[in-house]
Amino acid sequence: PIAKLSKFPVLTEKLAQEYYDEIKYIATKDELKIYKSLNLEGKRNFLQKFWNDRDPDPNTPMNEAYQEHLRRLKYVREHFSSSLKDGLKTDMGRIYIIYGEPDEIERHLREAGYKPYEIWKYFSKQGGIEFIFADIKGTGEYELLHSTARKERKDYDWRKWIKVR
Repeated sequence: PIAKLSKFPVLTEKLAQEYYDEIKYIATKDELKIYKSLNLEGKRNFLQKFWNDRDPDPNTPMNEAYQEHLRRLKYVREHFSSSLKDGLKTDMGRIYIIYGEPDEIERHLREAGYKPYEIWKYFSKQGGIEFIFADIKGTGEYELLHSTARKERKDYDWRKWIKVR
């Protein structure tokens, strides 16, 4: 029932955009198109239905999918944000929101001749996938260079980007 998740407040345009930014990586293109076409009350109702439809166990008082999403948002904002950018708008933030916590992270922070990079591994998703991020610009923001996941960036020659010139 829609009433189960009624925590969405009356929306302002700003708040409606923030919620859009928070679901844009996990919603379908059609869902996002519908959301954008709605007025503020319609967007509020959409969000309630969006999360109620994703509730893995409607018989429990909590919506576990929504709680996990909130946990991921908090983590992303705490670990990937900078003074210039919300962590949600970073490559690492996007991947974390979609796929969750990696099963394993290889951190290569101080290898001679290479820029810092990380390899995130997910063993149980899509038969095992990896994401390779690097701090190309030296700003501390890691950009996605290559992934073995479907519909993600592919650059099999990614090592060229991490070599110090």
